[in-house]
Amino acid sequence: MLTAKDILNGRPVPTKRVEVEEWGGEVFVRKLTVDGARALRAPGGNDVDKMVSCCIECVCDGDGKPLFSESDRNRLVKQEFAVLDMLAEEIAEFSGLAESQESRKKK
Repeated sequence: MLTAKDILNGRPVPTKRVEVEEWGGEVFVRKLTVDGARALRAPGGNDVDKMVSCCIECVCDGDGKPLFSESDRNRLVKQEFAVLDMLAEEIAEFSGLAESQESRKKK
């Protein structure tokens, strides 16, 4: 039986590799934490700001360490929209917040 300590000090947040052709390679994304999801679902802001926040929160290296910080926001918004949108969709799907691409294709 798990204890609160087991759960709260448990495993790292899962990551997965994502190909970003436009950037010429791969990055990792990690699942959103409850804290991250709360920030993205908070009232205010717009969808583009939330998409960028999602990428800042969840685009990471193979160890789950973020590649970007808030100080990178002004440079990230100059990236191609489609790239950040794709990454945000990958993160949402990986985190269980969006229907899968397969489900959308079947509609």
